Amino acid sequence: MKTSSISLRVADFLKGYPPFNFIEEEYLLRLAGSGKVKFHEDGELVFEEGKKRDKVFYVIQQGTVNMYRKIGGSEELTDVRVEGNLLGIFWGSLDEHYQATARTASETILYALPIDQLVEIAHKTPPVKAFLSAYYSPNPSAADVSEGIAEAPSDWLQRTEAVRERSNRNLLTAHPNDPVRKVARQMAPGNQEAVIVVDDMRCPLGVVTESDLSGRVASGEIPVDAPASELMSSPVETVPPGLNVGQLILRMLNRRVHHLVITADGSANSPVLGVVAERDLALLHGRLPTMLTNEIKVARGPESLAAARNRADELLLHYLDTEAPISWIADYIAEIDNTLTERAIELARQKLAAQGRRGPGMPFCWMSFHSEGRRERLLRSPQRSGIVFADPEEGNGEAASYYFVELAREVSNTLEICGFPKEARDLRADNPRWCRPLSEWKEHYSNLIANPIENDILRQTPFFDMRAISGDFQLEADLQEHIRSELKAQPNFVPLLANDAMANLPPVTIFRDSVMDKSGILWTCIDTKVHILYPLVDMTRVLALEHGLAETASTVARLRLLTELLPEHAAQLGEAIDAVYFGLHLQTTFGLRRGDDGQFIRPGDLGLIERERIKTAFRTVAQMLDYTSQHFGLKSAVQPA
Repeated sequence: MKTSSISLRVADFLKGYPPFNFIEEEYLLRLAGSGKVKFHEDGELVFEEGKKRDKVFYVIQQGTVNMYRKIGGSEELTDVRVEGNLLGIFWGSLDEHYQATARTASETILYALPIDQLVEIAHKTPPVKAFLSAYYSPNPSAADVSEGIAEAPSDWLQRTEAVRERSNRNLLTAHPNDPVRKVARQMAPGNQEAVIVVDDMRCPLGVVTESDLSGRVASGEIPVDAPASELMSSPVETVPPGLNVGQLILRMLNRRVHHLVITADGSANSPVLGVVAERDLALLHGRLPTMLTNEIKVARGPESLAAARNRADELLLHYLDTEAPISWIADYIAEIDNTLTERAIELARQKLAAQGRRGPGMPFCWMSFHSEGRRERLLRSPQRSGIVFADPEEGNGEAASYYFVELAREVSNTLEICGFPKEARDLRADNPRWCRPLSEWKEHYSNLIANPIENDILRQTPFFDMRAISGDFQLEADLQEHIRSELKAQPNFVPLLANDAMANLPPVTIFRDSVMDKSGILWTCIDTKVHILYPLVDMTRVLALEHGLAETASTVARLRLLTELLPEHAAQLGEAIDAVYFGLHLQTTFGLRRGDDGQFIRPGDLGLIERERIKTAFRTVAQMLDYTSQHFGLKSAVQPA
C-alpha cells in the first residue's frame, strides 16, 4: 500500500523523539498514517482535568502547551510541554479521566494519534514501554523501567538458587563433645571452611572455622583432643532461608561476621538447614564489599583506611554501573563507613594509650548526624558527629570530657585523611559542645524543643537525624526516649518545624535545557539537594516526629513506617520513597563521575528518561508539600502567589 507524503512527514518528525525512535519503521508509518493534525490558537484548551479521556494522545509538533492541576481550589501550573513532548496519556490506566488540564501557550500544531496502537507497540517494544512508564506513571515498577532505568535491580543481588544449593551442599555439623581432631578431619581441603556445632535437635550452638584451627589449635592453645565446645565461637549469627545475595551481604557487613547459619525459622532455636560463608559468595559473584571490611578492620593507620575507602568508591561506581538498587547501595556504604569509623576509634584509643592517656572507664557512644545519621551519605560529605558518655562521678567530669574530645580529635583527623572533610560549623565530636555526658545532651534537646526560634531550629534539624555508630548503644537509646518525652510535652514544636519544612520549593518542570520555577524564571541547573532531597527529608522528619518515630533516622525507613500508620496516604508516601532513592542515585552517579558532591546538574547532561523521572520527582515533592501544609493547617507553599 502506498504511503501518503503526509504520513511520511509525520513519521519523519516522530522518529526524532522518544519513544518513537525505538519503534520499527513499519509500525511507525502505520501509527502516523492513523493520526490527524490539529491546529490551536494561543490560549486554547486541548483537554480538561477530570473529563473523560479521548482515544487519542497528542504529540506537539510546534508550539508550547502548559499543564495545570487544581490544588486547594486553585489552578496551578505543573508542567510545560514543547516540541516532541506527549500529552493526554496516563500509562498504566488508559481508562482514567484526564489528570491535568492542557492549554496552549502559543500557536500550536498537534499530532493526534490512536492510543490503542501505541499500547500495542509498547507491549512489543520494551524500550517504548520503559519510556512511557517513566514519562507518565507516578510510581513506575521495576518491571516497567528495567530497560534504561538505573533503579532496576541488579540480577546477581537478587539471586537465591546458587547460594541455597551451595549452603546445603557444604553443611557440616558436629556435636559439642566431638573432639577437635574429628572436627578438623571434616574440614579437609576441598570440603568446607566451617563446621556448625549443634545440639541433639540440630539447633546451632556455635561454629568452628579454619581460622580457629590455625590460630588456636595449631598454636597449642586448644589441644586436639579437647571437645568442640571449647573451640567453637558462640553464639552464631542465624538467618532464615530464602535470603538473596544482596541481603546476605548486608547481614555479614552489619554483624561483622564471615559465616551465616541458615535455620528453619531464622533463629538459633530451630534446626540448621545450611551455612553461607563469605568465600561462597565471592566464588559465586566475585567482587564483594565483605572483603573490604576485612581490610578496614585490620588497617594499621589512617593511610591504610583511606586506601580501603577509595576502593569502596570504586565498588560503589561498579554497583551503580551494574544497576544495583540504590537502597542496597546506601546500606552497603553505611556499613562500610560504620566499620571505618569503628576502626578509626580503635586506632585513636591505641594512640592515646601509647601516650599514657587512658580512658576514664565509662561507657560512651559515637553518634552520627545529618545524611550519615539517615544512612543516606553515599558520597564523602563533611563529618557531623557527636559523643555521648555516661554521667561521670562528681569531680571527674572535666577529665572525662577532655579525654573524649581528644579521642574525637584523633578520629576526626583520621576521617579527614579518608576523604571526609571537617564540617564548617564544627558540628563534630571533637568540639566540646557535641561531646557531652548524657544529662547535658538531654538538657540540650530539652532547650532546643522548648525554644526552637531562639535556637535557630532550621540549623539544628540534623540533631534529629541521629544514629549510634559505635560504643554503648543504650546511651543513644536513652537519649531518644528523652526526645520523645520532650516532644510530647511541647506540642507546638512539630508544627513549627513543619512550617520551616516549607522553605524549599521544587521547580515546576524542565523547559528545554533549563529548569523553570513557579514564577516562570529559568535556571541553568537542577539542584538535587534543594529541589528533591531536602524537602522530602524535612517533611518526612516532621511527620515522623509527630508520630513518635524519633528513634528512626532514615528517610525511607520513616516513610515506610508512615505508610503503615497512614494507609490512606500509602500511595503518595510510596512515591516519596521512589523520589528519595532517585535523587540519591542521581546525585551519587554525577558526583562520582565528576569528583564533586553531585548537587548541581545541567538538564542537557541528562538522558531523556532521567529528565522525565526528575519532573515526576518535582511533582512528588510538590504533592508532599501540599499534604504537609494541609495536615498542619499551614498556608500551602505550593499555592499560587
